[in-house]
Amino acid sequence: MGQSAFKIDGASYNISIINLTRKAIIKDGKNAGNVMSGEYVRDVVGTYYNYTITIGTKNLDAVEYDNLFEVLSAPVDFHSVEMPYGQGVITFDAYITDVSDELRRMRDEGNLWANLDITFYAKSPKRYPT
Repeated sequence: MGQSAFKIDGASYNISIINLTRKAIIKDGKNAGNVMSGEYVRDVVGTYYNYTITIGTKNLDAVEYDNLFEVLSAPVDFHSVEMPYGQGVITFDAYITDVSDELRRMRDEGNLWANLDITFYAKSPKRYPT
């Protein structure tokens, strides 16, 4: 996919993006549901943008990679992230529930990790009904 300056909590990481998917979730509130006629009534809260990203490690040295993994797996409520959106970028607060990667090589001089996968879930809607 290409190289990117990935930002989380204001810090940039020179990563390679293997895969990035964006998902728009239009959430309903508590007043949504089927009424007596059987018709579905919406109570749209807004649109949340969630991103799943697979990061390549070839542009990061071992220390940079370990630091990024520690940031992503930190037990914090939310992170500020910058992601591609349309022809630009979008910045939003997101939470992370799991981070995964795979060990490619173990050597005395260090381990090589790859395919770092993270899903960022938006804290709040980016768009609201008009």
